[in-house]
Amino acid sequence: MKGAGARTVLALLVLATAFTACAHSSVRGLAPVRPELFDRSGRVEVGAYGAAYNPSGTVLAVKSGQGIGSVTSGGKVRLVTPPGSHAVEYAWMPSGTALLIAEGPASTGQLNVLRLDGTDLGAVPLNPAFSVGSGYGMAVAPDGRSAVAVAEDVQALGGPERLHLVGVDLATGAVRELGARAVHAPRYVDADHVLVTALSQKANRAEVLTLSSGARRVISAAGESADALGPVTVGTAVWLVYATDAAVWAVPAAGGSRVRLARVAKGATAVAVDPFGTQALVAERNVDAEQLRAISLRPLPSTDGSGT
Repeated sequence: MKGAGARTVLALLVLATAFTACAHSSVRGLAPVRPELFDRSGRVEVGAYGAAYNPSGTVLAVKSGQGIGSVTSGGKVRLVTPPGSHAVEYAWMPSGTALLIAEGPASTGQLNVLRLDGTDLGAVPLNPAFSVGSGYGMAVAPDGRSAVAVAEDVQALGGPERLHLVGVDLATGAVRELGARAVHAPRYVDADHVLVTALSQKANRAEVLTLSSGARRVISAAGESADALGPVTVGTAVWLVYATDAAVWAVPAAGGSRVRLARVAKGATAVAVDPFGTQALVAERNVDAEQLRAISLRPLPSTDGSGT
């Protein structure tokens, strides 16, 4: 049954990749701001957190106290995971219509793929199994055939070093160590590069990790604490977006000077960026709970200025 489940997921991933290519051809180079995702104040209902836009920027996935949900209009969360689920982490499939789901804190030994209506599309058995803890980040590769996830070493004494990045072959479930420790919130830039937050007890950094070699390149400014948000595409340019306590920034993926996209109000934290760099989500306190609000970003150039 486990092998059959993996083969089922592989077929779905290939189909999803083909769909994604078609979907992106219709929006490439555009910058669609989606006010209909939110309520009239530009917010998501109280209690949703851990948000990420799907690849077309049309849907939000969020975490909540009840599981993993989606937001398609009016800021309302509709659960994707079933009642009683212990889902703590997710990643968008390339189609933007399904989620890769992990339960925690104890490992179930598998990942699951669910449509946004909750339909179970299959399971990926993990070999060896690992724990995602309370959820520290997961991402699916652009071709849909592999994923990276932040695993938690339950034997570690604590601190950032207990977290380490693993790669998962979604066809076979084979798991391999990628050698990166103390990282959080991975986001694929391309097949061989992942944007991550490098955790530190002094100040976090936004870094690009090369999967094939393990090389890491810092993209945030020295001396400031930064958290990676994700890559955005504008025309032919790919920008890497990260946030500090006071602002949202972008740097060209090919290298170059950073651009400030927006200020972040005191007490708020930027947590996500749409795939076209037109809006970001910030988390604000609402009484005793967190609430997500959309903010507009400064338009980015459609070329990175590198001449390539």
